Amino acid sequence: MWRSFGPARILPPFVGLRASLHSSHIARNVSDIRTRLKTDLKTAMKAKDQVASTAIRSVLAEIVNADKASPSPVKDATIYGLLHKSVARRNDAAAQFRAASREDLAEKEETEATLLQQFLPPALSETDIDRLLTEAIAEIRSNAPNPDSIPAALPSPQQLLGKVLKSFWSKAPQGTGSIPGAVVTRKAKELLA
Repeated sequence: MWRSFGPARILPPFVGLRASLHSSHIARNVSDIRTRLKTDLKTAMKAKDQVASTAIRSVLAEIVNADKASPSPVKDATIYGLLHKSVARRNDAAAQFRAASREDLAEKEETEATLLQQFLPPALSETDIDRLLTEAIAEIRSNAPNPDSIPAALPSPQQLLGKVLKSFWSKAPQGTGSIPGAVVTRKAKELLA
């Protein structure tokens, strides 16, 4: 029995309270990618796969750090962004190791990059990008004022491009693989010309 100082009050033991609060908090905010990373980490650890377990642990550590930096657990889109950065960082390191004639380290980095690439959803194809851009342009042009009525109200080509890109990024499916912004901008300029 726990007793407090002061009036004779019996305080309940708090054994297990913290653990139950923690597990219920996590259970509500667990995303599919987190559970997939954790289960694959367990599988890699059971198989004693050092490369896979190290790579997955590093990504999970980045996710935990991002969780600590934000007031709520990070969303899947942020986790996919962290995965993209991690893959890009490993590909860059592999290129630097190759430049330094360290093939063994370059292969290790490339192996980790391909392993982490499996967790990313497939990227949009060029035809999907074209289709989304065409839809965005059609939507913007349908909402534009009549060019004969007020010439000053027409958006400049830069403003039109900005509106098209804003519409594209709002329509692009979240969680898809990396969509290179330069490619989208180039294709939008081609379609607007």
